[in-house]
Amino acid sequence: MKKSDRRTVVITGAAGGIGRAIALHFARNGYNITCADRLESNHSQLLDGIKTAGGQGIFVATDVTSSSGVAKMVEQTVETFGSLDVLVNCAGIGIRSPFLDVTEEMWDKTMAVNLKGTFLCTQRAAAWMVSTQTKGTIVNISSICGSVADRFSKHVHYEVSKGGVNLLTKAAAFEMAEYGIRINAVAPGRIDTPLLNKDPQHVARVSAFIPLGRYGEPDDVATAVYFLASSEAKYITGTVLYVDGGWTIQ
Repeated sequence: MKKSDRRTVVITGAAGGIGRAIALHFARNGYNITCADRLESNHSQLLDGIKTAGGQGIFVATDVTSSSGVAKMVEQTVETFGSLDVLVNCAGIGIRSPFLDVTEEMWDKTMAVNLKGTFLCTQRAAAWMVSTQTKGTIVNISSICGSVADRFSKHVHYEVSKGGVNLLTKAAAFEMAEYGIRINAVAPGRIDTPLLNKDPQHVARVSAFIPLGRYGEPDDVATAVYFLASSEAKYITGTVLYVDGGWTIQ
């Protein structure tokens, strides 16, 4: 397809709370958007929101743990829009369990989605960018749990997976810099999404630990992602940007 005048972003995990906010933020800035997710139930509503916000979107059912599925995601994006300028790796899972109760299945599933999935998508998108001499950008969604143990939730397997995302970001950024491809990560703290524990006592206890005294909003993450993907961050690569209300400064 002839290349669109718009820039194009692929967002994995686009159907989730943070992924949706990221998609709508890019839409408000006139992007073509590939919404890649395993959840197909609410993608029509998401695509309508993207159109209303000023973007153009498609949905691609994607299993980020499958190399063939990831290849299809990139191919369909390029076939539809003619380009791939930005990748946002937002697909992820979190399974809570005390360390001594973590099963091999829990470990493998978490690593497959959070770390392997980020690797496969980053590698495939970067390969396309290199082959077309596209100086694109990649933003990985990590977590504060990639740097510090979570005192309020027990999920060592999740923490290890996000620590891997942080190092993958840095190592891949180092290798891809010669091609003009920038790779960064955003590490959110507690963000108010539909899947979060809404118990008032729990929220109050956690909020009291956060220096800014509250949970973040999905848009707080979306604006950070958009900044790193934009030309405003043209001299930033291999960094992890914490969007955590000050959680990790303690």
